[in-house]
Amino acid sequence: IAIERAIAQGHPECRVVVHLRPAEQPQPGIREYFRRDDAA
Repeated sequence: IAIERAIAQGHPECRVVVHLRPAEQPQPGIREYFRRDDAA
């Protein structure tokens, strides 16, 4: 999940991007959430 635009940052609207696959090279400060295939 990446918050590209936020009202708290002074933007007039919010923009949230949800990536369905983990990034090959994650960027610092960005959290990724995904389900493990072996998790019950």
